[in-house]
Amino acid sequence: MRSEEFYVNEYTHTMMVKKAVVFGRETWTVTERDVTRLGAWERKVLRRVNGTVVEQGMWRIRINQELSELYKDLDIVADIREKRLEWTGHVVRIDQGRAAKKIFESKLEGSRRRGRPRMRWLEDVQKVLGEMKVKRWRRKAVDREEWASVIKGVKAVRGTKSR
Repeated sequence: MRSEEFYVNEYTHTMMVKKAVVFGRETWTVTERDVTRLGAWERKVLRRVNGTVVEQGMWRIRINQELSELYKDLDIVADIREKRLEWTGHVVRIDQGRAAKKIFESKLEGSRRRGRPRMRWLEDVQKVLGEMKVKRWRRKAVDREEWASVIKGVKAVRGTKSR
């Protein structure tokens, strides 16, 4: 593959496809099923963008390993986690009078439906921070530099299993 072809494909994936799909991702609660589906979808799109490979006169699609070698930031779920943590830090730092802050700190009244409760956004954020072994995350979120180091930790675990 020529270098300009790779640049076009990388640009297409990063700037057009990925940005459109994960718009508003800061507010998502991602389940195991979503992780699996998003990963499969991302690889499917990249196979379509990169086309097939001819080896010894035979056509074949690219395998997952080839895609991860071509694209270093192949984990769309890690992008979602990263943006969600950035948004969390922002909401922790904003003024008390803002609507997002009021919603973030409020407690719902009433009872939940029967059955297993759905995972809430904050529970999902706390789960990710727990996996990263981040203690006293609200205090860290107030300090921008310290919170940026926490977010860099999410970027560092890219490429591993997302959940």
